[in-house]
Amino acid sequence: MRIAPSASVCDGMFDVFVLDDVPKYTLLLSLLPKVYRGKHVGHPAVHHYQGANVEIHSPDSLPFEVDGEQPGSTDIFATVRSGSLKVRAPLAANESEKSRFDQRLTV
Repeated sequence: MRIAPSASVCDGMFDVFVLDDVPKYTLLLSLLPKVYRGKHVGHPAVHHYQGANVEIHSPDSLPFEVDGEQPGSTDIFATVRSGSLKVRAPLAANESEKSRFDQRLTV
């Protein structure tokens, strides 16, 4: 799945996606198939936000997901801590892969 196709571990930003309340048939027949290709980002019910600090409040307790897990519910405050994450990547097999890895992993 390509939930956050433009996300980078090097840009110092969180990528937050919010999905409006949509009918189940829209979710199953339109949105979920697009998520596998990363094409859901332009859908009117999908909202993409970026920031080094993220604060989310809701009058009702809402579950949130981080990397496919649900560690809790709202309210949320998160901040990027630059240099805190060590990333290991495979060696590139060819020059085009090497430049792609260099772009994504260079801070």
